Amino acid sequence: MPQPFQQGHTPTSNAQLQHALENPPTAAVEFKWLMASQGWWVDSDRFAADPRYAGELLRLATKSQSFALRECASLLQRPVGSNAA
Repeated sequence: MPQPFQQGHTPTSNAQLQHALENPPTAAVEFKWLMASQGWWVDSDRFAADPRYAGELLRLATKSQSFALRECASLLQRPVGSNAA
């Protein structure tokens, strides 16, 4: 029987759990899940390949009431290699 909040997924080893804790998801993956939590589906392949599509989703995200989603969208809009916090 799955434990509460695991929704049927149990790490099969301590190594997998440690890996998950030490390697958080990339901003793009986090963005996809945060968008899904708001009811907006993101096509990951198209998001990576179509700047217009990505821009529309990022604009939508910046207007969200979700602070985490707005922050993630902001992070994705920073220039590559930017150290700005």
